[in-house]
Amino acid sequence: MKAMGTGFASGQTTQIVPSLPFTKVVVQNATEMDFTVVYDTSHWRPGRYTVAFCGPTCGDSAPFYFSGNQNTLAVSSVNGEMYLLDQAAGLIRKYKSDGSSDGAPINIGGAGTAIAFDSESGMLIGSTLRLAGAGSIDPVTGNSVNNITGSAVGVAGADGVGCVAQPVEGLATTFGDAPNSTVPTLSQPAGKEPWAVAIAALGSGKSCVVYSRGNTSLYQYSLANMTAQGSLQFTGLATGGEPEVVAFNQDSAAGTVAVFSQADNKLAFAALSSTGPTFTRTVQLDSTPSSQPQRIVADEVGGRVIVAYANPVDPSKLTSLVAVNALTGAKQTLNATSATAPVGFGISPDNSKLLLCDGSGCAAPTPNN
Repeated sequence: MKAMGTGFASGQTTQIVPSLPFTKVVVQNATEMDFTVVYDTSHWRPGRYTVAFCGPTCGDSAPFYFSGNQNTLAVSSVNGEMYLLDQAAGLIRKYKSDGSSDGAPINIGGAGTAIAFDSESGMLIGSTLRLAGAGSIDPVTGNSVNNITGSAVGVAGADGVGCVAQPVEGLATTFGDAPNSTVPTLSQPAGKEPWAVAIAALGSGKSCVVYSRGNTSLYQYSLANMTAQGSLQFTGLATGGEPEVVAFNQDSAAGTVAVFSQADNKLAFAALSSTGPTFTRTVQLDSTPSSQPQRIVADEVGGRVIVAYANPVDPSKLTSLVAVNALTGAKQTLNATSATAPVGFGISPDNSKLLLCDGSGCAAPTPNN
């Protein structure tokens, strides 16, 4: 990272809160200090940080935001229970629908990547080191089943079936996520670096939808048997980044999928059908150095994508919110803000509340307006 200012001098150091290890601090000149920090397994905590400049005492400071990779929050559509993946601690922390803690966390024994909840089976689906890829976790007992080996990033689940993006192998894979499931494990090619996953209702069945960041393409498969239903390459999206995808399964925007391309701050929309996805529109999201879009959720009742912005400069308003109409692309800044950073972002089962969690826990639900 690079800090620009005045009065930097040889011998100065830095301190970061929460603590991070340094590998290098270099004062280039009186107006620039460069420093390298380490986000290893035990320090992988997305959120707001403050760096203080010391020499010999620590005085001026500046904030920065580490966005991490995937959304770390899963929400039960049955009762609104929240499950927050604490990646550095190797835990899944449980919270009631009002944001209060709900008992001891689940120890998953290693750094996690992503988490989802299958309301039909009642199982969590996660990609973690302990699971050696991806698998399902009983939220009551904490027991886990190792279902998928290899690389795993985005996960989703429905009808007792988990769907996983496997970027190294270039596969989308489904598996039975319920205990003693007889659902077979099935895989299909999914382009270059499949990364983000959502499950969409389509007629009487469901589809696993996978976005591949290496070739900016959306792939659609039958969740029941992994039959390929079609694909779409988005033109004008940047490769890489930490993309996310959400699906609309009810009301006016049913059958719509939205892809958040974090690499260039764009939302790309597609309409699903039995023959695959069809492009509808791209929306450029506003951004500044001190306010960057980070997470998205689908407000299915309102037919909107809610975008959570990280604002590291103002501790009282670490998150601001923008709604994007899924059918028109119109943008609207919401009244609600939060002092909780958008590390984990979700929406209540009735779509009336927005849910925000970070390293300190989950905040009380924020009105969706």
